Amino acid sequence: MQTRQEKKPESFVATPSTLTRQDARSDAEWLACAPRAVQEKFLDELGQGALLALPYLFEFWALEHQVAPTGDWRTWVIMGGRGAGKTRAGAEWVRSEVEGALPLDAGRSRRVALVGETIEQVREVMIFGESGILACSPPDRRPEWKSGRKLLEWPNGATAQVFSAHEPEALRGPQFDAAWVDEIGCAAIDKGTNQPNKFLDAKSSESGLPKYSDGRRDDLMQMQYLRAMFEFWGDVANNPTSGDYGAPMVDMSRAHVWAWDARPYPFFPLLSDVWSDAGNYFRGHWINGCTNARSLDNVVAEICAASGVEAVDVDKLYGYVRGYSVAQIDGARAALQPLMLAYGFEAVEREGALIFRTRTGLPDADIGADRIALLAEQESAVERIRAPQAEMAGRVRLNFVDADGDYDIRAEEAIFPDETSAVISQTELALLLNQAEARAIAERWLAQSRIARDSVRFSLPKSDIELGAGDVVTLSDGEGLGDYRIDRVTLGEGQMI
Repeated sequence: MQTRQEKKPESFVATPSTLTRQDARSDAEWLACAPRAVQEKFLDELGQGALLALPYLFEFWALEHQVAPTGDWRTWVIMGGRGAGKTRAGAEWVRSEVEGALPLDAGRSRRVALVGETIEQVREVMIFGESGILACSPPDRRPEWKSGRKLLEWPNGATAQVFSAHEPEALRGPQFDAAWVDEIGCAAIDKGTNQPNKFLDAKSSESGLPKYSDGRRDDLMQMQYLRAMFEFWGDVANNPTSGDYGAPMVDMSRAHVWAWDARPYPFFPLLSDVWSDAGNYFRGHWINGCTNARSLDNVVAEICAASGVEAVDVDKLYGYVRGYSVAQIDGARAALQPLMLAYGFEAVEREGALIFRTRTGLPDADIGADRIALLAEQESAVERIRAPQAEMAGRVRLNFVDADGDYDIRAEEAIFPDETSAVISQTELALLLNQAEARAIAERWLAQSRIARDSVRFSLPKSDIELGAGDVVTLSDGEGLGDYRIDRVTLGEGQMI
């Protein structure tokens, strides 16, 4: 996206191309398809200087969508898929703004902002990339990169300064004539926000996993990234209204997310025999098929509000809900229970508020021997209980609605490698899931069934009243018992946990 703070003067008229386009092709492509006599006449009429300049005359090589529109405009958005030439168009637009007729002549803009997700992305793609500013510039007009100041400086004195979206405050002070702003976007991949420009595609120079990513698909990560971007810039404190032009500093109504594909979902990506890049969808930047999903905290808050429960806290609730059907209105508890099973969260009452939070397994407190109380009805400070082997599920099956398969009912199953029993614990949920998500839920249930075989019972004094159901505690009474999640608390002489 390119933008200028000042409109083009009305007297500015784009220089006509040497040849008139007959269609959406570039002039160079049109010439290549012209009769040989036309080609020879064109080349014979060019002088030595024109021949040297021709490789850098972007209007000659550009496709129609790569050429900036004429007339008065503040924002020009280029929407295209990978390989459409967006980076080249942006780099050439910056050149057209800062360069004059001769190398030392001033252009229309003297100060330009280059804004991307990270400083590294701006440098590696917009400046040093194969279609970046340096690669597009002729030798006598090529700017110099000054790494210490994070800016480009042209021979005529024009500069382009680099900014990161992670440091928005840095844009407040400097004044610019024009800006080249990269699109926002995050791949639906584990830890995608560490490097939002990274995705898996062998055809791309950006192909690779984000830092510390395990490579699994993560639609929630993509959703949280977009929520953070829009919520941050939607706050007046972060995005004040300009007194000069009466609009927010960043106009989020014109924000464009990478990437929306013209191919219809779900035929893309499901028809892998038609689309050769279909496999890239599942860990790429596409938002097709993702925009109608809801965050788990939003769904839970809506269910509670519909039941008249207003004192709720969903700030620590994380999940990606593609679709959920409630067949009968039996109250909030019945509507929430399937979600709690599927997404692994719990509801606890604290100080008059209903708190929902995702189970993380991270301990909230360390319970040593000095904190454990011994009540009269207890035989020992910590009672250990192990459920019989017969009560432990060794095979779990989940029936769900397949999000990637015309909403058919599918089943995913998880089984322990050493399981010999034919008994299956089967659960049906009216949730819209893909097969990977359903498999992860079944595997989590199976793991929890084995872990939950071991339980303990102990007492705490009433002074430890801050601990309650849902908290995870580390028991270290001298025998290294490990971590336990509190399932139930009974108040009496003390607190029976």
